[in-house]
Amino acid sequence: MRTRTKGRVNGPYPDRRGWRVVVVARDGTRTSSVLASEAEARAVVDELRRQLALEEVTVAQAIEMYATHLAERGRRESSIRRAENHLRMVLADPDAMLADIGPAQAAALYADARARKCARTNRPYSVDTHRNALTECGMFARWALRRKLIGSDPFADVEPIGKRKRGKPQLRLDEARKLLDVTVPAAEEGDRGALCVTLLLLTGLRASEAAHLGTRDVDDSGRLLWVSTSKTEAGLRRLAVPDPLVGPLAAAAKGGGAVFPVESRFWVRRQVTAWCRRAGVPVVPPHGLRGTHSTLAQEHGATSHLVAAALGHADDGQTAERHYTAPGAAQTAQARRAWKVLAGGRS
Repeated sequence: MRTRTKGRVNGPYPDRRGWRVVVVARDGTRTSSVLASEAEARAVVDELRRQLALEEVTVAQAIEMYATHLAERGRRESSIRRAENHLRMVLADPDAMLADIGPAQAAALYADARARKCARTNRPYSVDTHRNALTECGMFARWALRRKLIGSDPFADVEPIGKRKRGKPQLRLDEARKLLDVTVPAAEEGDRGALCVTLLLLTGLRASEAAHLGTRDVDDSGRLLWVSTSKTEAGLRRLAVPDPLVGPLAAAAKGGGAVFPVESRFWVRRQVTAWCRRAGVPVVPPHGLRGTHSTLAQEHGATSHLVAAALGHADDGQTAERHYTAPGAAQTAQARRAWKVLAGGRS
């Protein structure tokens, strides 16, 4: 998309009928109007220039403004970076004028993003990725509309293409036990990656939650874990730490700062992949370990609303948790139950 010539407002100039204001459009055409007083003419000039300044915002400038808006709303830095990446994936020309993007251009930009290869993997983007990018573009456009940077939402009628994946690959019970046979001893020896993978499986943490754990979040000498950074408000919770991880987690929290060396969900994913391969089990994503934890807990006695509370879902789990005399009791029981099942009686 080409950049365009900027419009401008000239005047006001004295005119025999009053004060003249000249507007030069982006295509070079000129229109003029005459106002009765100089004060009225200057007010019109100021407003027209303000409108033109808003319309002349580039894609790059608008994304930067949007990122500031998200930060002010309390979004995590990693979440903001992900939003920016999604926007740049579709709005690939940073110098294009945001106001120039209409419905046809928006549809073409989305089609181009679907066909383009990811620089990191050298493969086309997955359906989930490009659909998430389109969703972010819609939120971005509605924000820009409220800010009067655009006159209408160009992404409103763009149809997402492809079927999202439903569910995540999970480990079966014997596979989960096999993974723990490898990760628990390594975690006890001080391997942070093994500790992280074991923590995901035994507590149901999200990858992003694990990545951002600070030493202050490890409480009661490693027996209690505060999840203070989550994608949802319901995700802000505390979890009991299963017995095999109490010592390793307490040791990891002694140095101060972050529990894990890299505060990135991609680091967590790499650790899960590496340890699954080392254990000789199918490679699943971090969310697959969370799913395994949830499935086992449900199958072995934890009701669905308690699992939801422990996993940080914004649903009835919140209500149930508020009615417990001892906050965290349900999570404690679930974590212990999951470890008992996975350990096959090796408590």
